[in-house]
Amino acid sequence: MDDPGKAAYKGRTAMFLDQVFPETLTLTLTQKPFEQSQDDSWSIQNIEYRDYDLFIGTGGAAVFHWGGCDHRVEAGTGLLVPPRQRLQARKLPGENFQAVAQHFELKHLGSTDFFDEFRWTPFIRFSRWSFVSQILAAYVDPGRVGPGASLVDHALFRTLVLEFARDAWQADQPVLDPHHGFVFRMARQIERGFRDEGIVEQALAQAPCSADYASRLFRKQFGVSPSRYLTRCRIRTSADHLMAGSSVKEAAHAAGYEDQLYFSRVFTKLQGIAPRAFQTRQGMAP
Repeated sequence: MDDPGKAAYKGRTAMFLDQVFPETLTLTLTQKPFEQSQDDSWSIQNIEYRDYDLFIGTGGAAVFHWGGCDHRVEAGTGLLVPPRQRLQARKLPGENFQAVAQHFELKHLGSTDFFDEFRWTPFIRFSRWSFVSQILAAYVDPGRVGPGASLVDHALFRTLVLEFARDAWQADQPVLDPHHGFVFRMARQIERGFRDEGIVEQALAQAPCSADYASRLFRKQFGVSPSRYLTRCRIRTSADHLMAGSSVKEAAHAAGYEDQLYFSRVFTKLQGIAPRAFQTRQGMAP
């Protein structure tokens, strides 16, 4: 028999989260993670936070109250409290209440609150708790110190909050612009198929909107038109080949240009120097 939790998880693939790329998200950890083991004297009394606070239960149980609802947080569950919400909580009888709490902010495309982009429920039971618990253990591991530790912590928590978002997702907001994610998929498509003369048209044809509107969204995000972006990809590739010792003809062909003279004009215009002079300056002229 199929696991209904896994079926629900797989059924959420065609949603807003599938249009989001890591480079579109800006995560700020406003405090260090708080790993807690609380006895019967513990409680939260009408506290208001300025940012999001994600609680992930790992043992025992506590009741959290906000927004007129009670939520029982225990091992395998997560509760996300939005900014400027009054929160109360009390431990339930039994073993100590154990949880990890993290304050954070998460922006999409620079300024939009990520959790404003779709409807979500604040309380969930993680569908992939085994995976989440492993990531959580690594995130709060006090033994991981040294160069790069904070970068790893940042990446681990982003995984945790996105696992929460997948399980908390209810429905995309119909009032939001549904095309934000498209421009990043388009950029990747151009980067991967830059040798194809028709790659820009192919990408535009797959847009869930008109080509003109897709181009405007693309220019707004990347500062250049899709065609200009393609040219930059090609010239960047040719420069790599020139620095590796390829001839101008070979570099032009690798970048998708059949006309070496035309390639030289485009390269000079973008780089401010002719291909052979560029190669000589790099000390790589054949």
